[in-house]
Amino acid sequence: MVKIEQTGGRLTEEEILHGKEDAYGIYQINRKGAGRDYAFLSFDSLRSKGKVPERTEYQLVYSDILGADENRDSLFTKFNIAHPDDFTGHSLSVSDIILIKRNGKVNVSYVDMIGFAPLPDFYKEPSLRVVEQITESTKGFTAEGHFGTWHSIQMQEFHNEKFFQMRHDEFGEQVADIIVNEQGQVIAEDLWHGFSPEAMKLIGEYLLSKSLYQKKEVAYLLPDNGYFMIHETDGGYDYTFYNHEFKELDGGVYDNPEVSIAEATEDILNDEGITIENIRETDYEQLEQDIEEAEYIVKVDFYVAECSEFPSLGEYHEGLTLDEAIKIYEKIPEERMHGRKGIGIDLHFPEENLYPGKCSLFEGGEICREFLDIVPFYKENKEVQKAVNYLENHFNKKEKSLMKPKKPEQAPRL
Repeated sequence: MVKIEQTGGRLTEEEILHGKEDAYGIYQINRKGAGRDYAFLSFDSLRSKGKVPERTEYQLVYSDILGADENRDSLFTKFNIAHPDDFTGHSLSVSDIILIKRNGKVNVSYVDMIGFAPLPDFYKEPSLRVVEQITESTKGFTAEGHFGTWHSIQMQEFHNEKFFQMRHDEFGEQVADIIVNEQGQVIAEDLWHGFSPEAMKLIGEYLLSKSLYQKKEVAYLLPDNGYFMIHETDGGYDYTFYNHEFKELDGGVYDNPEVSIAEATEDILNDEGITIENIRETDYEQLEQDIEEAEYIVKVDFYVAECSEFPSLGEYHEGLTLDEAIKIYEKIPEERMHGRKGIGIDLHFPEENLYPGKCSLFEGGEICREFLDIVPFYKENKEVQKAVNYLENHFNKKEKSLMKPKKPEQAPRL
């Protein structure tokens, strides 16, 4: 890391990051360096130029112990309205950076046009050695922040990403192992038991942080086939749990905007006894759509009519399961029909829905394809198509069984 002297405050960068007390630091672009061309740009403008804020382009202009009631907003106000006497930087503005360490957790934020943008990679050092890719046969690897060289002894794959347990070339089992990803980034260290639960938790945190970088909203599939959704709000994060049928189970507000969405997600799931290495990211917009559809259709059942065209004529049954509807349909005699008997679905929509809830699926031994295919609403409806597939399979199997020749009966012995 390029060391740049700070211009004010009580703590060094090392004391902020690794000291025991809660602390904060204010960073501003070094106007004598390469970053001067990006001063006062919004985060989106910076990213549009292919840039991310780099530690080497900033200098620590002020630092101090973090008060119990201090946060990003209060520090922003403090360094705009009531500067400390020994503060020599400019009033806090866009492109400045606020570091806050509370309870051992470090959060770095870019002051944006509106609010703040998280910078999880602000302190990452450049690689000490260029490695194309770590493999199971890698030897002589120089790991960032660790002395000597290392070699691979084991590989595990999680969520389509490979992780390697590395052992020290010189001291072997006398020193703790580390785990790195394929790019050589150290994911877990101080390991004496390989891919232990502690190591798995660190891998899970890495995968979670990676998937959430710069995201405002995210959704996950949970181990019990339920779902978890979380999105950023002005005061923190709003989250909801759903079951496998997309019904809301629980939810709330995580009212700490200073933490990243990754940390908020981890805290919420930990409170529910869910470990982050056992969750899998899913498409947020698709899950939203599935939830909306589940809310839209309150209930699905089926009906059977002796006369599909005029249900009031003859036998009529409703509020059935599909299996019940098939059994009743098959019991209605062909010889006393008032018309073509049929099976229909009843989708219970809200009153303002454009389409009727009742829709004929099967009439006179055939699927109502012509009608269903010309109405996109029914053609694309999951419940309708699921019922159609079930009916096709049932009656196709029945037809095939009827077509099988019967075995000739043997004449009784005399």
